[in-house]
Amino acid sequence: TYLISKNYEKAIEYYKKQISIYPLNSYILIYMAHAYFRMGKIDDAMVKFKEALELDPVSIDWVDSYIHALKEDYKEAMRLIDRYINANIGNLEERDWGYFLKSFYQYWLGQLDNSMSTLLRVIDPAETRNKHGKANAYWMMGWISYERGEFEFCRNYFKSWFDIYIQDVLPKRSDLPIISNTKHWTAWYFFYLGLVGMK
Repeated sequence: TYLISKNYEKAIEYYKKQISIYPLNSYILIYMAHAYFRMGKIDDAMVKFKEALELDPVSIDWVDSYIHALKEDYKEAMRLIDRYINANIGNLEERDWGYFLKSFYQYWLGQLDNSMSTLLRVIDPAETRNKHGKANAYWMMGWISYERGEFEFCRNYFKSWFDIYIQDVLPKRSDLPIISNTKHWTAWYFFYLGLVGMK
């Protein structure tokens, strides 16, 4: 509750109490790492992720990979995100989120072909159950096309992202009224098209 309400110091205080009672639970360390990450204490978060892995080699979290990318240790970020993907082969949403992050790192490094290839695994027509993952993939493909100067592809990918988001993703969200979500993402969609038009 404290983590969700952004009272991170209090959250960490209670995680420490929990660890004192249940020291062999690696997931408490992962939650603590999340709190440090959200506070901007990246090094402290990395320490907690390392402790979690030492305690339980199968404890895996995507934020660990993201932190290494922020620290510009891309080799380790890639190793960790591949590990996350492999651990979530049976969990479509988590697996696709891993592919999305991997493609983002590749995009970040200018490896546009590799980034696009990674995303093609998410939009496989045989696996259309994860609409949110598919929307994220189209969004990323839009930016890859933007960087390549392939503007028609770019517009089409952004349109695919927007259509799936409005029709399939937003109706399942309950954190905000649907109309607010729709207006918010419609504004972003037109903003993206404006950037494409300028370029």
